[in-house]
Amino acid sequence: MNRKQKSACFVLALLIPTLGLNPAGATGSATPKPTISAKPSASPTPTRTSRASATPKASPTASIKPGSSVTAKPSVSASPTRSPSSTASPKPKATPKQIILPKITVDPPPRSASVDKAIAYALLQVGKPYVHGGAGPNVFDCSGLTQRAWAAAGITIPRTSGQQFSATIHIEMTDALPGDLIFYGQSGAQHVAMYIGFGLIVEAANPSKGVVISPISTPWHNNNFGGIGRISAPLPPATQP
Repeated sequence: MNRKQKSACFVLALLIPTLGLNPAGATGSATPKPTISAKPSASPTPTRTSRASATPKASPTASIKPGSSVTAKPSVSASPTRSPSSTASPKPKATPKQIILPKITVDPPPRSASVDKAIAYALLQVGKPYVHGGAGPNVFDCSGLTQRAWAAAGITIPRTSGQQFSATIHIEMTDALPGDLIFYGQSGAQHVAMYIGFGLIVEAANPSKGVVISPISTPWHNNNFGGIGRISAPLPPATQP
């Protein structure tokens, strides 16, 4: 090293402390690079995980939905209790008006032997066939049966039900007695039967039934009831056919 180089080194050595230079040279000055490594501080990427922390918020809402759905189902289950109540109140079906005979509070008038004979004859014909226009002794229609029954008791009455209605005394149902004639249809033109007591009649009903004993208050009889007639007095004896 020459003299100039020595003097330069001496001056440099004096300036290094004042300039804050590292005597280690360029290799030491490279150490500030670790300060650049502060880039790892960009690792606030964990702050991005805070977004993930927002995901748990959705989880409580999901837990509420199942809970609410479970509570809603029981409320619907209350509906089955209403269904029985609706079936428990069916509307009653309308029933036809029945003819009800009242209890007899006084002794009925004495029944004549002719009434007993007429009833007995009519009852003996039960089971025989119905034929329109028949008046016995083997087949009957409705008015043929009543005419022949009273003829057996020695009393003559007209042939058809309408004629019999006109020839009898009309009475109320409350006054009905065995032997009275029960008429159906207007002015008795449709049908006639004989009342035998206890709410029963004997009649030549129709071709499918023939001569039968029937309740006086069946739906058909109630709906077609026309009146009651009583044989007023013995008429001239009837000739047997």
